[in-house]
Amino acid sequence: LQSQRAKQFLVNLLKLILPLIIVILPYLIFNYAKYRNMFLPFLEARAHQANVFFAVEGSLINIFYYPYHLISQNPILILSIVGLVASCKIKKSKILFFSTTFFLVYFTCIINKQIRFSLAFLPYIAILSAYGFMILFEKFKNLKFVNKYSKPIFILIVVLFSLTPLIRISKHYACLPKEKLPI
Repeated sequence: LQSQRAKQFLVNLLKLILPLIIVILPYLIFNYAKYRNMFLPFLEARAHQANVFFAVEGSLINIFYYPYHLISQNPILILSIVGLVASCKIKKSKILFFSTTFFLVYFTCIINKQIRFSLAFLPYIAILSAYGFMILFEKFKNLKFVNKYSKPIFILIVVLFSLTPLIRISKHYACLPKEKLPI
């Protein structure tokens, strides 16, 4: 029984790791051909991760740096919290849960905080947000008093959430002069 479980575990592990190896192998071969070290870019990235120039102060700001900036740039991503909670309860969605939390915890732990680093886990956050949207829509649809108007109300909420970053952008560019500057 133990050897059967171990064999199944190894097969599942291979199914998980093999696609990663297929994708990353050309990169490692190129690194070896160029630098004579397959892992040199990864090793040199350690110095960049520890760069205190982009560090944020305060433990609360440090922990919520990426969620705060992602949600402030796209408020609909707040639904990813619902998707994250729901995905940890469903067996088929656990890989999505662990992938997202792994990236989020990793980038939260490094000192150097830049919003561009969130591009590594933004697709996972977007998928979780859509999943959270779907869950909330199903719950909202089952309410009796809003059954007739559930779709238009939900579409209106999504449109309003989607337009809120435009308000922020318009305030940002409000400081620029209205007249064209002479060159």
